[in-house]
Amino acid sequence: THPLRFAAAWAVFGAGPPPLLAISGLLFAKIGGYLLYKSFDRDDFVRLGVQNSLTRLSLRQIVLLALGCILLAVVSGVLMVANARWQIPRLGILPAGALWLVVAVVPPLVVLFARALALVHWRVHVLRRVGYVYWLVWIAIVAGVVWGR
Repeated sequence: THPLRFAAAWAVFGAGPPPLLAISGLLFAKIGGYLLYKSFDRDDFVRLGVQNSLTRLSLRQIVLLALGCILLAVVSGVLMVANARWQIPRLGILPAGALWLVVAVVPPLVVLFARALALVHWRVHVLRRVGYVYWLVWIAIVAGVVWGR
């Protein structure tokens, strides 16, 4: 629902429909991250007989689909940065100065992919707790940068 919430907020507070690349980037990032995050629960879903995309696809297919979605999200972001120069209407613009936020996203993605590929064997509940703390720290950092100006 994140892309829908973003679009709704943009429509209410913005002038017109939201930028296409922002919506597509958010959508693909959310799908890729969700697939990786929920892959932690895949064995439980299979054992319980749940029928959904996570149980019907192999773990390899889930990881490849998630990787494809993340790459499409990256392409959307790169195109928004490039659009700062091109100025194509309706695509959206991301200032190059905002790219420092990528630092916040890369470590969790690396951990999600490593866990999904069984390269690390940390317990899921530990990863989730560490993830909550990680995002709270980054929210504080971003708030400090925004309100510290």
